[in-house]
Amino acid sequence: SLTADQAGLQLVSLLSTLDVFAEASPSLLRNHYDTLLHYLKADNGVPLKCESMIVVHMCKILSHVSSSLDENDLQRLGRGDLPRDLVKITYRFGMGPTGAAVECLAKLATHPGSSKKNPLSIALFKLAKTFYTHLFKMKDASNDLSKLKDRERSNVH
Repeated sequence: SLTADQAGLQLVSLLSTLDVFAEASPSLLRNHYDTLLHYLKADNGVPLKCESMIVVHMCKILSHVSSSLDENDLQRLGRGDLPRDLVKITYRFGMGPTGAAVECLAKLATHPGSSKKNPLSIALFKLAKTFYTHLFKMKDASNDLSKLKDRERSNVH
């Protein structure tokens, strides 16, 4: 039986390898990406460090595969938990996972087969607005984060 650390590292290794396949040939995973989506929930029972790497690789896999998706895929992804899961990643993890999640959401939301009414596009717009709002609030406190409310300070990555 594996420890949580061992299981986490094994899962990271597997997803890292799939990430390489997705980058090399996005169409290889086109018909199988949906079997991996649950890993974006980051509730795999492994240490947070591993969860962080898992979501990075999952976001990168989806980013690579996005180029081979069609309108039906994008509609299905928008109706599911994906928009909410990607946004949650931006609040739960640091810069690496946040960047990967935003890039993934942006690639899916701006895909030629997506529409502005797709929940992916709506989530991207709301997330961009939230980050811009935090940036605007920080403009006067950029050298002194103590001026920020705790809630806002905790979202600064």
